[in-house]
Amino acid sequence: MKFEIKYYDTIGKVCYYTIQLEGKEENETALFFKRFIEDERFSQDVAEIRALLLTMGRFGAREQRFHFRGQRARFARYAQ
Repeated sequence: MKFEIKYYDTIGKVCYYTIQLEGKEENETALFFKRFIEDERFSQDVAEIRALLLTMGRFGAREQRFHFRGQRARFARYAQ
C-alpha cells in the first residue's frame, strides 16, 4: 500500500502531518474525524484527543511530555 506523509495543520508550536493513501481523496486524519466526531458514543474520546492536540500545540511536542505505559512502551523504543 503506497502512501505519502503530508502536512495537515499547524497549531501553535506544532506542525501536524497526516497519511495520504494512494488513490484516496481524503487523508487518514479527515477520515478519522468524519468517522468519530459525529458519533455520540465517541464524543468524550474525540474531546480528549482534541484537548491533547491543542495542549501539544500550546506547549510543544517535547518527548518528556509523553508518558509511555503498557503496550505503548514497547513501541516507543522503535520511534527513537
